[in-house]
Amino acid sequence: MRPGPYAALEGTPELAAIREHELATAIAALGVAGHAYLGAPPARALGLPPRRYTDSGMRWVTPTLAGPGDDAGPDSLTAADAGEVAGDIAAFALAVAATDSSRTPTTAGTAILTTSACITRPARRPRSWGCRSTSS
Repeated sequence: MRPGPYAALEGTPELAAIREHELATAIAALGVAGHAYLGAPPARALGLPPRRYTDSGMRWVTPTLAGPGDDAGPDSLTAADAGEVAGDIAAFALAVAATDSSRTPTTAGTAILTTSACITRPARRPRSWGCRSTSS
């Protein structure tokens, strides 16, 4: 976490609540029809129990680039099996009948992991749906 007003809250439920409020505010401002947290239905691969990603598992490699952290916990996104994460993204895309998806460019630091996909539904349901991990 970068220094700032929330640095003292790192790893606390209070920070998670702040980040969830920020997400809800952004979703409302953008007119997104709905969202799901990666690892929870409908963004969970069929047959797997729900899981909560409590952290991205990333660290700052340079002042502008993040990479996997050495101290990432077992519930972090970087500690998850890549196939499991891909299955969750695919499950969400199927659940909302996605026609398109995009990802953040590899130079975007932690955004790679925290914004797993932006998924668009067919024209008959024109609003976008987003899929986000629960990392902060």
